[in-house]
Amino acid sequence: MPANPNYFLKANSVYIAPEFENIGIGNESINCYNLNLDYGINENLLIGVDFSYLSLSHSDDGGVFGDVTANLKFLIYQYSGWFFGRIVSETLFRFPTGATREDSIRKIDSNTYSYFPFSTGNFLFSPSLQLSALIEDFAVNLSISYQSENPPGEGLLYFNVLHDRIDFQISLDYLFKIIVGENDYLIFRPVIYIDYKYNISPMPIIPDGCYFVIENNIKWNNIWKLSIYYSIPLDSNGIFNYIFGFQIGRYL
Repeated sequence: MPANPNYFLKANSVYIAPEFENIGIGNESINCYNLNLDYGINENLLIGVDFSYLSLSHSDDGGVFGDVTANLKFLIYQYSGWFFGRIVSETLFRFPTGATREDSIRKIDSNTYSYFPFSTGNFLFSPSLQLSALIEDFAVNLSISYQSENPPGEGLLYFNVLHDRIDFQISLDYLFKIIVGENDYLIFRPVIYIDYKYNISPMPIIPDGCYFVIENNIKWNNIWKLSIYYSIPLDSNGIFNYIFGFQIGRYL
């Protein structure tokens, strides 16, 4: 899902969101079941953790657990003038709880499939800088992140560039608000974005590639949120044929 510099929570509030993804790989697909938990320390500081489980869609192989990811997000600078702008820092920490490349391979009916790189069994340290410009209900968001990936033996902060890459992302979104009652409202926020991955390493885990994503977010009051998205690669280096996913979240 796209980086959203404008996403924060109120102080001492929680967002919990089960998520489902169907990832097309060749003539098979992977079902990915995620659980996302976010906690707002205050309105400018957020922490979160994500858990995942993966299984092949058309084969009973038992599935694998994915890597656990934690994140820390905080506001660096905010501007209010003729437009509303934000600079945000977000850092991801991924821990190797998932299946490794070797353990991800499945041979079914003479076909070979792999959960890699959707489960890696590697550490990942990924600091990012996110910028947003909001003009009334229209927003332009930019994000650049450094992805430092290391096998378990090297640790989280080893900084071996052997598998490192840089991710660039640009997204556009527009917010519609519909009043449906005295105290009730619906918010629609469609988003389109481009995600580009560029390797600086000689042994890339994920090849260079460009991906297009369309997403729609529907929020009921400030209680429930539904996100639906679809992603396709824009070149022949894509690590998947498509991703279709949806997330149902509850604000507590």
